[in-house]
Amino acid sequence: MNEREMNYSVLTKRLMMSILVCTAGGVLCFIFVMRRMGESPLGMALSIFYERFLIGLSIGFCGSIRLKPWVRGGLLGILFSLLWSLVFLCEGRILLAVVHCIFGIIYGIIADLLATSLSTRASRH
Repeated sequence: MNEREMNYSVLTKRLMMSILVCTAGGVLCFIFVMRRMGESPLGMALSIFYERFLIGLSIGFCGSIRLKPWVRGGLLGILFSLLWSLVFLCEGRILLAVVHCIFGIIYGIIADLLATSLSTRASRH
């Protein structure tokens, strides 16, 4: 396997891992919103799920940014979580806004740590 194919393989594994972790988090968020949020939350639940997917996608592609994985993942997690957090703040749901950002940071950190670990291991072989 040449260097280009190896880099592609590492990126693919990193991307799959980060999307998998954040999509799993998105499923948990989707279930929480559908059970707890009252009237017609389907649109909100789907967009929060999509937001978590985007966190995973961005983490998968941003592995070359020279930051520690927990910092990079946390920053990307909060960046994508801010939209709904601002919506919740405007509705007066301060606790929900804070919790939403915290979970975005947590999913981002976990996804980036696992993706970096997997891609580092894959690049050694």
